[in-house]
Amino acid sequence: QFYENGPKRGWTELSNYLKTKMDEGLLMQANSLTCAMHLKALIESELFEPVALHAIPFPEQAQIESTINQAVKVFLRAYRP
Repeated sequence: QFYENGPKRGWTELSNYLKTKMDEGLLMQANSLTCAMHLKALIESELFEPVALHAIPFPEQAQIESTINQAVKVFLRAYRP
């Protein structure tokens, strides 16, 4: 129930947003939920697990922003038409 009303709802909204951008021609046509999961994985790839496992200290805001910016760049390289 938590997943259905929380994370799934958010990822569905992101998926719908990405589908809109696909329909506008800003992203290539693909499965929008898969795209949302790819973006999620890219954003989480560097920091989420190490922070969650207390392997590294919580990062500074600048490091978080840098990680997100890099993830978005990689995502756009994959999905920009």
